[in-house]
Amino acid sequence: MTCFRPDDRHNRVASWSPEAPAGRWRAYDIAGLLERDKAALDISWISERSRHRDFGPEALDELTGQIIKDLTTALEQMAELAAPQPAA
Repeated sequence: MTCFRPDDRHNRVASWSPEAPAGRWRAYDIAGLLERDKAALDISWISERSRHRDFGPEALDELTGQIIKDLTTALEQMAELAAPQPAA
């Protein structure tokens, strides 16, 4: 939210530039948008390569482990909620 500055939009600072292509905040001017073939707000400027990263086996193992941990925690919490409550 710091880059976006919802209460001070005139002092927003873009984090994307040709030198910093991984930056996630980018400003567009209205003239540039209207010059496009289709003037729409569904702008996709994140490269396809960064969307489809090639993860190695270690990253997949780490991700799988985290998913298992999260699901186990969720199941434990659901079991606690479903457990009969003592009469008051």
